[in-house]
Amino acid sequence: MKLFNHKSGEYIDIDSAKIYFEEIGNSKKQPLIFLHGGFGNMEDFNEIIPSIHNEYHIIGIDSRGQGKSTLGNNKLTYERIQKDIQIVLEKLNITNPIIIGFSDGGIAALRLASYNKIKIDKLIIMGSSWHSKSLES
Repeated sequence: MKLFNHKSGEYIDIDSAKIYFEEIGNSKKQPLIFLHGGFGNMEDFNEIIPSIHNEYHIIGIDSRGQGKSTLGNNKLTYERIQKDIQIVLEKLNITNPIIIGFSDGGIAALRLASYNKIKIDKLIIMGSSWHSKSLES
């Protein structure tokens, strides 16, 4: 069984940054996206992976400026993180995912669900709050 390891992933170039992601689990199953909190990375979810690795196509994304993703030249905002995630999912042709977001990852996931063209099947958020009046935060 494979865990997130920061060795087997790839980068996608997005607006002067390199956004790092890894895919593990069963590629024939429904996508499950993990979005970590501030100052974290995808490996924060490794404790959960053993119990679900056969049930989902699991994708971890390191947020801009964290883990193996670079910061780039743009101001870091929740909107920027949301757009990065959207681009990664579009480039991977991900449809109907389940998204689990913690803290900053949860805020980005809520933004993604509110503004995105990607249909999200389920959204699981922990330690996050956001409202649509915070469009720039």
